[in-house]
This record gives sequence, C-alpha cells and structure tokens, in this order.
Amino acid sequence: MSYESHLETHILNRCWSVYALLTNAFSPSDTFHLGFPSLVETAIVSSDLQINLRVAEGFTLLLREEYEFVMYKLEIHRYSYNLIDNSGTPIIRSDNLPYHHTDYKGHKLTHPPHHIHDKGGRVCSFSGDLKDFIDLVKDNIS
Repeated sequence: MSYESHLETHILNRCWSVYALLTNAFSPSDTFHLGFPSLVETAIVSSDLQINLRVAEGFTLLLREEYEFVMYKLEIHRYSYNLIDNSGTPIIRSDNLPYHHTDYKGHKLTHPPHHIHDKGGRVCSFSGDLKDFIDLVKDNIS
C-alpha cells in the first residue's frame, strides 16, 4: 500500500468513526446522512473534517478536526467542538489550543492542552475525546 493510500485510509476510518459516534448519539436528518460522504472526500483531500449538525431543536454541533500524520499515524492536530444555540451563542466548546494551562479555579488542566469552556465561559479540564464532548452535549440539550 502506498504512503498516500495509507494516509487516506486513516482519514477515512476516523471520519466514519466520527459518523458512528454522531449517529449513535443523535438523530441526524437524511440530509446529513446523504451529505456525509462528500465531507469525507473533502477531509481526505484537505486533512480537515468540518461538520455542522443540528442535534436538537435549537442546538447545533459544530465540529472541526485537522489531521496530521506522524510516523504513519493519524493525529488530530487541532480540533474545535462547539455546541451553539440558534442565535449562535456558544453553550459549551472545547479545543486544544495551547493558551490555557489551568482551569478557572487555578488547578492545572488534567490533559493539557485539551480544555473545555463551560456555559459561563470558564475553562475546565477536558480529555479531548469527542465521545466525552458528545456526552456533555447530550447533558446540555436534555
């Protein structure tokens, strides 16, 4: 298998893992299901997956992952997961930008640079795992 094919396979697998997480947690529209293959094609070409998914009445999940390869291994170089309301106001958001080292109480982040901004905009520790963010989204929309 060529190096390029190897990389494409890893991106493809990650995209469909994200799809499985989202479709198991929420009830996406038919438009989402039909459009997802083109999002995957774009991610394979650009190493950047971007998803806007309405997860409940009045709430949208904005997801972005930028991929890099290190020694034949796919890594999520940068990510941004955001739950917003209909007016575009952030409810919770998470990223791995390296600007925060402590939470709002002054404690070191447990998984730096991963962190989450809660409803009040306060920085809290976060694992960086999309599954964990989805669990928080479900808590916030119920």
